[in-house]
Amino acid sequence: MTVETIQKRFEEMGARVKIQQRGENAALDIRKDRLGEYFDITVPNIDETTVLDIQPEDRHLVLMIRAKEGRSIHKDKYLCGHDERSWFVAAVPQGGVSTVKTAKAALQPESVRRQVRTKGVKETDRFAHENEAFIRQGEWYFVPVKKAVSDLFNKKMILKNEPLIRVDRRGAVGKPHVCEFLYREGGEVVWLSLAARQGISTREYQQMIKSNPGTRNMHWETRRVDMVAYAKGKIKHPDHRTIELKDWHRVYQNEERRSRAMQSVRFMD
Repeated sequence: MTVETIQKRFEEMGARVKIQQRGENAALDIRKDRLGEYFDITVPNIDETTVLDIQPEDRHLVLMIRAKEGRSIHKDKYLCGHDERSWFVAAVPQGGVSTVKTAKAALQPESVRRQVRTKGVKETDRFAHENEAFIRQGEWYFVPVKKAVSDLFNKKMILKNEPLIRVDRRGAVGKPHVCEFLYREGGEVVWLSLAARQGISTREYQQMIKSNPGTRNMHWETRRVDMVAYAKGKIKHPDHRTIELKDWHRVYQNEERRSRAMQSVRFMD
């Protein structure tokens, strides 16, 4: 597609886009100027970039960028759209994605999709912000759990006004969603610093300071990843309406982190 054609597709869903060809890697960002938010997209080859599907009324489209990695060629796909108050871009996991509908489905965790089937959610409500199966705020899904589950919580471990922070290949991303009450269990400890923005395991941390003792003096922080989390009460985020969970809900993150193309997304939320 030409730059003009791509710009026209974004305009059809009510968005502005600035696109340029440069370098060997794609980069997608949401930026602001005096006119408001716009998509800022850099691609290695305009001719290898195309809009696969657009749903103007839903204000979503699927962008595909062919990317080279060594001798391999990947077709990276991104869901670009509007969610409540802001524009967003989400890298879509690899697979049979060619439409807005299949992109949204690919971003839903399997546990959420299973809950949708169990609850018999109507197809028209499958991607709503709230239905019988879940409540969604941005990239986070909240699925209700039985009282028997929450009765097992260690009440002393319930946190107040706790942020939900993603830690992935780019490090912590975006403005956190803050939960009035949050309970976590399990997970793996990772170490973060300027030398390990993506987080490394305890074993990798020990190997690093053994081979390079100077790294011990860097500012290190520990976080837990892949924890099971439960939320209750008000969930706040500046780009989304506040939701209130009357009872405990299991927290799930969308599947963007499983996408190879995620490294190209510079901003989310």
